[in-house]
Amino acid sequence: MKNKWYTYFILAALIIIFGINQLLVLEYNVNIIEYINYSRDFTENDKEILNKYSPIIYGGNMNDPPMGAYYQESGQYLGLAVDHMSAISIQLGENIISRPMVWDHAIEALKKGETDICDMIPSEERGKYFAFTDPIYTIRGVAVARKEYENLIKQDNWEDMKVAVQKSDYSVEFISKRVKKENIIYSKDLKEAIRLLEQGKVQAVAGDEPVIRYFMKELKYMDDYHILTKPIYEEECVLGVPKANSDIVAVLNKAIFTLRKNGTIDKINEKWMLYAERSAKRNTEKLRLIFMISIFLGILSAYTAYMWNKSLKNLVDTRTKQLESTKRELEVTFNGINNMIVILDAEGTVISVNKSYKIYTGKKEKELIGSDFTRMPVIKDFEREFTGIIFKILNKGALDGYDSFSNNYELKIQSGIYNIKIFILEHEQNVVGRLAIMIEDVTVRKINQDKLTQENKMSAVGQLAAGVAHELRNPLGIIRNSTFLMNEDWGDQQMREMAIDSIDSSIERAGKIIDNLLNFSRINQSKDEFMNLSDMVDEVINLYSVSTKKNKIVFKVDIDQSLYINTNRTSLSHILMNLIQNAVDAIGEDGYIAISGHRQGLFIIMKVEDNGGGISKKDIEKIYEPFFTTKDIGKGTGLGLYIAYTESVKIGSEIAVESMEEKTVFTLKLPAFKEDGDDLK
Repeated sequence: MKNKWYTYFILAALIIIFGINQLLVLEYNVNIIEYINYSRDFTENDKEILNKYSPIIYGGNMNDPPMGAYYQESGQYLGLAVDHMSAISIQLGENIISRPMVWDHAIEALKKGETDICDMIPSEERGKYFAFTDPIYTIRGVAVARKEYENLIKQDNWEDMKVAVQKSDYSVEFISKRVKKENIIYSKDLKEAIRLLEQGKVQAVAGDEPVIRYFMKELKYMDDYHILTKPIYEEECVLGVPKANSDIVAVLNKAIFTLRKNGTIDKINEKWMLYAERSAKRNTEKLRLIFMISIFLGILSAYTAYMWNKSLKNLVDTRTKQLESTKRELEVTFNGINNMIVILDAEGTVISVNKSYKIYTGKKEKELIGSDFTRMPVIKDFEREFTGIIFKILNKGALDGYDSFSNNYELKIQSGIYNIKIFILEHEQNVVGRLAIMIEDVTVRKINQDKLTQENKMSAVGQLAAGVAHELRNPLGIIRNSTFLMNEDWGDQQMREMAIDSIDSSIERAGKIIDNLLNFSRINQSKDEFMNLSDMVDEVINLYSVSTKKNKIVFKVDIDQSLYINTNRTSLSHILMNLIQNAVDAIGEDGYIAISGHRQGLFIIMKVEDNGGGISKKDIEKIYEPFFTTKDIGKGTGLGLYIAYTESVKIGSEIAVESMEEKTVFTLKLPAFKEDGDDLK
């Protein structure tokens, strides 16, 4: 389609260029390229050419008025040719010397190079000797005859007539094709030819109209002669120069163009020739040309408009088919999405549901469409649980803070666990137009994730079993010794009391070890609790006391004893255990694990740092992927950092890692709370 439009535009451009070119030809006798070239000032090369022929000699017929004649009153030659030569001389800035000659002498002098220029009608014969400039005026040729021969001339029947013509005149070429050679009488000028007509020696005279009309006024019996209204020729008159001097033609053309452009040539022609209708004729031709171009452009525009409308119609049809196809594809996609989707209008009325939601509710589409959203399964529970959030969004001014709805809402009800997202499809002037509610049933996924987390915990418990057993052995040994002392009949009351105290403290110590392990290994609870951060970290560190002492790994803890946090204890413990276990595995022997915690505005920043050698750049982007591990087969599941990441998301914290050549730092960003447990405002 684009190629068609290019064709139309190119065609229109060509028509316009053609029209402009023809207008320039009509007005100035030049084409576009010549117009541009002639509009420039004389170049240095032009000036050199003028100097080469300076002064320029004009030899012409200045004895036939109105072309030229000598007026005794002024002592000057005046006439059409004289004025043209004067105007060209001024335009060139170069003297032109005029030499009056009869016509045949003027032609011969130009052939011999005795003169430089002469005005003439170009012809094939003259083209053998001369180079021609652009036209300077139009000359018409007419025939004058006695009335009794008028009809013969009108019928172009010249053969048996005697005709007088000026020697070497352009009319000779016309007459020689119609009159027998012996019937052609040559005269030195048209005045002599008309005298021959008056004397009855010839029946007709042919020549330039302005000269014939001028001399006919001198005849006493004008009624006996008739000038034919139809010209025998009408030709452009140019300046001829010897072919050897053709380099001056371009310079002369530039001067003629400027004189025509400023109207000088038209004024000269109108002054000396009564029939000078060139200007009016040009205007008529220009109007005709403009009219024709307008018709062509109109036809092209109409055709272009027709094709444009046709292409638009085709495009609309194509787009309509594409939209219908896209609509069908979207409907298939909409109904093929496993998540449940419900579309609401601005009033909260259901306008569309997908197949998954229909299957879930067990209802047909017509039963659901048109219902209020507060009656929709899952959605009504969501609206109640989250205190009317959909209602707030649908009301005027409720867009503030709800621009993207990219955050997830987790809903736990009797039928399962659902992840819910809300999207605005249309809104105008802060008023919601349509809402899309996406409901994802994550019950099975949550159960599987909890199972995976629990398996990771039990794996950690298995790794800590030896250390816990060792920790329990010490208090059990104290209990055994104390019991032995009590069974001995020492009778020392103070010794018995010391033994009982040792038993109590050992039992308490063993209980704490078991409670700590049980707290960590139990299935994750979603309920948050208020706790001292330092104490919680100490509990986790104690689980690793045996293995870290054995491998000469030192814990460096920097947490304020007064720092409290309200979060999920088992999730945070699980995160720390996985980070510590990773650090222990990375260090091997002789190293440190630094754990710090401090308040920063509305957050608590915890850092776990180790000097285990760092993580490579190629691995650091994959560390949170499930089952990704750099450990040997059988020494790691690849779930530690994945669990740490998922648990941190669960409790609303952010986890980041920074690894250098000798150390790795994990940073947790958790909500901060005051010592009394109230939220920081």
